[in-house]
Amino acid sequence: MGADGEVEMNASNDASEASLEPAAVPASSLVERLLGTGTNRAYRVAAIGFGLVMATMVLGLWYHGADYYRLSTIDRVDSLAHERLRASGPVGHFYGIIGTLLILVNLVYFLRKHLRSMRGRGSLRGWMEVHVFAGLGGSALIVFHSAFRARNQVALLAAWSLGILVTTGLLGRYLYGLLPRRSDGEELNDEGVRETPGTGGRRELAEVLDDGAAARALFMLLAPASRTPPGPVRALVLLPGILLNPLKDWLALRRIDAILAATPIGAADRARLCEVARDIRMRETRTRTVVVVHDVFIWWRALHRAFAFVMVGAMLIHVGVALYFGYRWLF
Repeated sequence: MGADGEVEMNASNDASEASLEPAAVPASSLVERLLGTGTNRAYRVAAIGFGLVMATMVLGLWYHGADYYRLSTIDRVDSLAHERLRASGPVGHFYGIIGTLLILVNLVYFLRKHLRSMRGRGSLRGWMEVHVFAGLGGSALIVFHSAFRARNQVALLAAWSLGILVTTGLLGRYLYGLLPRRSDGEELNDEGVRETPGTGGRRELAEVLDDGAAARALFMLLAPASRTPPGPVRALVLLPGILLNPLKDWLALRRIDAILAATPIGAADRARLCEVARDIRMRETRTRTVVVVHDVFIWWRALHRAFAFVMVGAMLIHVGVALYFGYRWLF
């Protein structure tokens, strides 16, 4: 073979090796992975925006009154900021009014979800985001209204209820995000998950892989999820594993890519089979999540609603007592 032939063969080898290397991901693709597309992107951008606004608000309020909030109850009386920032002062009272209004807005989500007359008034997903951020913002303002002190039993009860509400609410929002949904925010049940597109491929993978250790490892990662409801008690036991699903899926998908990379097939077929395996894995994760989280929500809804009623009751008592004793802000 001549020099020209060797040059051509080396060039073709270099081209084939280059084709197996992952191409650089465009910036637009990275943005789509982080923010999604269409409606999903709009919700995520809005959530990030609200989060930044809330963080800025909390930092600003703390910066404005940090010297006062760090003082003991006795030393606060001598502070120049006491008349403004105490709960009954003009600024502290204003925090309480706005925080109470935000908590009332937060409760509209329950009306949207359960009142037949409000169904169809905005997407459930959008109302959920309002529910979360109004609850967090209102809770933060109530804490600044109290100047980080609970001075009576009603305030202490409201503070504990609010803390439990925020904690369970954040957990519920995380679980809510794990459940597969339609674009309008409505949940997909087990049947809906199984009917989502792109759910085939086990037989195609079996035809490519030999019946060896690699095949057994791959199909163990793609094991079908149980569709039998575990019951509320066992669902709580399974919940930690569900919360770790994103990490477990990331590790499993890396392992799947490594197993298929070792198979003697072309780059195009390997990429297609990787997508097939990824689709199976994510579908089974969604099914497992739906089955467990639905039963966990039996406990979660009872706990969250109970403390919501306690918190609202304590808030109404607090507002009623304040009005009775003449604390009416600036008017």
